[in-house]
Amino acid sequence: MRTKLFIPVVCLLCTPYALANPNPGDVPFDFEFTAPGGLIPELDFDHNLEGISIFPLTMENPSITEIFSLELQLTGLTHSFPDDLEVYLIDPFGETLVVMADRGDHVAVNGITMIFNDAESNVPPDEAELLSGRYRPQGPDDTPGDGIDGLGNFLKQSGGTDTWILVVLDDSTDDEGSLESWTLRGTAVPEPVTLSLLALGALTLLRRRRA
Repeated sequence: MRTKLFIPVVCLLCTPYALANPNPGDVPFDFEFTAPGGLIPELDFDHNLEGISIFPLTMENPSITEIFSLELQLTGLTHSFPDDLEVYLIDPFGETLVVMADRGDHVAVNGITMIFNDAESNVPPDEAELLSGRYRPQGPDDTPGDGIDGLGNFLKQSGGTDTWILVVLDDSTDDEGSLESWTLRGTAVPEPVTLSLLALGALTLLRRRRA
């Protein structure tokens, strides 16, 4: 009888500590998910939705509970007048980041790759050609409107199957372009296996043995 009572009592007393202290084996891991892009059509004169490209990306990894490092890559961006482009990243919670808007002047781009990270010092140029390279997202400080400031504001608890959305808007007519693909990469914390789960298992085992 003592053995049967000892297991659940000890584990339940450990539960508060376990909730605050994940299993030491739950170490951070790197992740990378890529989704296809597509055409970026121009808006018509009535600004109908046909000029808005929506590219979803689902991070199918049920072990992710929190993201604490994030980077966005746009691969194969082509456009005849990039100054008309607006690019937004929306996370599964509905938070929106202005990645870039009205940048690159009137110089056409062909298949460039742009990587966005909060650690970079420069946003995409306003009155110069867009080039392949690393940039800091614009955020609301550089572009009027609501939204978060930087990829770091996405670093919150994340569900097991999270759909992110890249929105690309061509706010003018007489030009078009395409995006080959886009990628989210970073570092995440896996779902912890805590002593609280062991306590639940011990209680279940005890009930079965009594039955």
